[in-house]
Order: sequence, then C-alpha cells, then structure tokens
Amino acid sequence: MGRIKKNSSRLELLPNEILLLIFQYFNAEDLFQVFYNLNYRFNQLIQSFHELHLVFHMKKSDYNDNIFSYYVYTLLIDQNIDVNLKNFPNIHHLKLNSISKNILSQLNSSTLPHLEHLSLYHTGI
Repeated sequence: MGRIKKNSSRLELLPNEILLLIFQYFNAEDLFQVFYNLNYRFNQLIQSFHELHLVFHMKKSDYNDNIFSYYVYTLLIDQNIDVNLKNFPNIHHLKLNSISKNILSQLNSSTLPHLEHLSLYHTGI
C-alpha cells in the first residue's frame, strides 16, 4: 500500500509551471473532471486558466453546465449540437462544424463579448 501512495503523489511534487504545461493538453471538461477539487493547489492552478486558453470540444448535446465553462477560451462545436453560448462567457475563438438557427441567433457581441475569431464550416452551402 505504501508504494502505491508514494507513486501517486509524484504528480503533486511537480512545480506549477510543469503542471500548467501538462494541463494545457487536456480538453477543458476532462481537466476539470480529473483534477478539480483534488486539492487546493490544483484548484488554484486550474482557475488561473483564463490566461492559458483552455479548449473545449463539444461532441455531444447532453452537456451539463459545469464550472469549467467559464474558463473555456476556444470552443469547438461538432455537427447538430445546439448550445447556449451564454454558458461560455469568455470565448475568444469559436469553431462551428455546422450552423443551426439557434446558434446563428446567438452570434452577437452581447452573447460573445470577447470573441476574436469565428470559424464556420457548413456542408451544403
């Protein structure tokens, strides 16, 4: 038992700079599911991500509004998924693989005040 506990704590021994580099490779939802509320230090690191450009790739429509949505910098939305973009207040980059009327109606500066880049891909146009 002691050996397992010793090996499992090695990640926590890494300096913040290394952990931040590692965390950037996670999808935002996965990062929060795995590391958020693990301990105070990890919570503080993850909450500093407003500067680290977290990406969330939405692949299913049964999204549950979680705390991580505030920290998403780039949002990628797959085909046929309707989402309330107000749940992602800090989006700077938005990539849509299909455009629904609902999402189209949300593309304005009041819903997306920080939007800098918009990519639209729609077959049939």
